[in-house]
Amino acid sequence: MKNILLIVLVSLSCITLAQSNSDVAKRIDSLLLSRYNKGLFNGSLLVQKEGEVIYKRSLGWANIEKRDTLKLNYPMRIASITKTYTAVCILQLVDKGLINLHEDIHTYIPEIEKTGITIHHLLSHSSGISYINGGNHFRKMKKYQRERGGNRWVNEDVLSYFKEFKPKQRAIPGEEHSYSNISFTILGSLIERLSGKKYSEYLSENIFKPCNMNNSFLYLPNDTNDNPEKVLSYRLKKGKFKYIPVYYKYKKNGDLKYSDDFYGDKYICSTVEDMNHFNTALLNGKLISNELLEKMKTPVLLNNGKPSHDLYGYGLSQIEFNDSMYYDHGGYIAAFEAINMFSDSGLQIVLLMNIETGEYFELYYALMSILQNKGELKMYGPNSTVMTKNKEKFQPIFEKTHKINYKLLYE
Repeated sequence: MKNILLIVLVSLSCITLAQSNSDVAKRIDSLLLSRYNKGLFNGSLLVQKEGEVIYKRSLGWANIEKRDTLKLNYPMRIASITKTYTAVCILQLVDKGLINLHEDIHTYIPEIEKTGITIHHLLSHSSGISYINGGNHFRKMKKYQRERGGNRWVNEDVLSYFKEFKPKQRAIPGEEHSYSNISFTILGSLIERLSGKKYSEYLSENIFKPCNMNNSFLYLPNDTNDNPEKVLSYRLKKGKFKYIPVYYKYKKNGDLKYSDDFYGDKYICSTVEDMNHFNTALLNGKLISNELLEKMKTPVLLNNGKPSHDLYGYGLSQIEFNDSMYYDHGGYIAAFEAINMFSDSGLQIVLLMNIETGEYFELYYALMSILQNKGELKMYGPNSTVMTKNKEKFQPIFEKTHKINYKLLYE
């Protein structure tokens, strides 16, 4: 009798959980579709709760000119979320004993002089390396590249630049947190040096294949790519969607302006389902040891004993929402907007957008409010949307030429 009662109680609890997840999915779908119908969402979303995927959907266009509708298995650029993947690759090499986190980078990459910058500093954006992508260093790099007869930069060019110019650091290593794409470009090169494989090959063999990420790859224009770029990105301009190319920026005379093919910090293409597989494998200890996973999730302390303002660990930020702890990374490149979040309790939000609205973080927080069972969503204020001066002009154009008449998934 006790066993029968136990079975009934377990069954009822499972039904209650399913109904609860269904209600959450309905609220998410209603929110997402309402944003799409106002022209403020175009992309894919996956939400997992307590280890169960409760919602996944794509809305809108992959390619507006070709009228190709977006599908869940269409890869999009995840931009700086690539840094999370690079961090995992580095930590795999630590697990294999090929890297010491607290060894000077000069030991592994002699082109960078010995200044006390360690792998730990590079992973946590606390290396003190100047922001080479802008200012005087940027101009020096352009001149250096022109002298070498090229318009584009790759990772090895960055290392050559360090060797020749020995750029002055902006801070002592560990002194400050300063977000640095170049730090992760260096880490991308380090992966190649120690593994003997291209960064793209290492990703494929050690991340994508083990995680069953069948629609993920690194996309660089200078490489031969078996995977075409199916999803293009767009920005609202004068009431219309304008295509924003990722790589090529042309002058009026048609010449190619300075651009880069730096990898390690960006350029992975993936899907919400593939990223869900990666998050799950990472948390389940299938990619790195539990000890290194904890280092990844734990905010790094600076020299003053305090963490950075965004509680950054190794390729992840720690966030607290209503007394619960989560780990995330955002990304933006050429009108692609992305969020990846997961927790130890099995919660995940993976959001990929290919139309720039500037609202992707607000949508993220609205989704968090739903998952936390908050009654009101106060994330969308009148000044938070991009539909300001062009709202009246844009809305009819969107409805007439771009809108797909989607229905709610749940009635």
